[in-house]
Amino acid sequence: MKRWLLLLLFSTALADEVTITRVGQYDWRCADVSGNTLSGHTRVDKAIQACANRSLADGQEYRVIPGEYRVVATIDDAPPPPPPPADSVTFGPVTAITEYPNTISALAQDNFRWQLTFTLNDAAGIQGLASRDESGTAEPGHLTVWVDNGQLIARHQDTTQSVAIQATTPIIAGVEYVATVSVEAGVGIGLFLDGALEASDPFAVGTTGNSLPLILGGRCTRCNDGTHGPEYPINGSVALEIFDDPLELPAPVAIELNWQAPTQYEDGEPILAGELAGFRLYQLSPGQRQLLITLDADETGYEVTGIPSVEHCFVATARTSQAESADSNTVCKEPT
Repeated sequence: MKRWLLLLLFSTALADEVTITRVGQYDWRCADVSGNTLSGHTRVDKAIQACANRSLADGQEYRVIPGEYRVVATIDDAPPPPPPPADSVTFGPVTAITEYPNTISALAQDNFRWQLTFTLNDAAGIQGLASRDESGTAEPGHLTVWVDNGQLIARHQDTTQSVAIQATTPIIAGVEYVATVSVEAGVGIGLFLDGALEASDPFAVGTTGNSLPLILGGRCTRCNDGTHGPEYPINGSVALEIFDDPLELPAPVAIELNWQAPTQYEDGEPILAGELAGFRLYQLSPGQRQLLITLDADETGYEVTGIPSVEHCFVATARTSQAESADSNTVCKEPT
């Protein structure tokens, strides 16, 4: 005979409210075999002891019976209320360069996100989306977002540091996009396109120290030099919504890079002792080459830390006291 294994699955509904009410006279009873109550008790051990004493006295059988309770459970089928929406302020949509005053409180935050909904009639050339930025002004929190020949770019800077992060997804004319720039001071800046993270950087300072107006539908990186006003107008439409809650960014991670010291020059001549002065390590990104660090000749490895968890490319050069070599092979790695 074949035997079958039957697996029985069950589920239980979690009640939103359960009411338990005792309807009997006692929590526990010592009773005879017919169920007649002989004594009542609040604890089961007391009821057991009472029945045991009776049985020791007369040798009869007795029963410990729990009290009677009424249980009523209800389930609220209504869905839970949605979370309250984040506070936001909306500007536009506009089809030409439009200026908003710096007195709007949403423009002065250390933690926020700019959500730009835009459509370009033509993706060629430079077109500004939103800008609070003027070259030469000594204040933190500059932020500009624009499209350069189909590439979405966000630049963020203070008086000592500037970062530009770029999307890899191309911008196509006639298509509506939602670009989000998320800034959290001390955590980082992220560039999202239609909800997907395109690029990020751990540098972020917020905009509480920025006293510049908001330019929507253009760029204002040279507004204060006496000859330029807002420039690079959008050929299309753009709206900006500023939220007071930034999006979560990937935690910064590290990449370990290693290399072997060269032993000869390109013409085959050996590198003599003391001729190799050290190495330079460069990080490559679209349209940018950045010197990361200069290392001594006895170094053969370096850990790049504090970078976002996206692919990065690197090259190294060897240097003598007189010259710097050509680039090594390019190494592209995902952080681990």
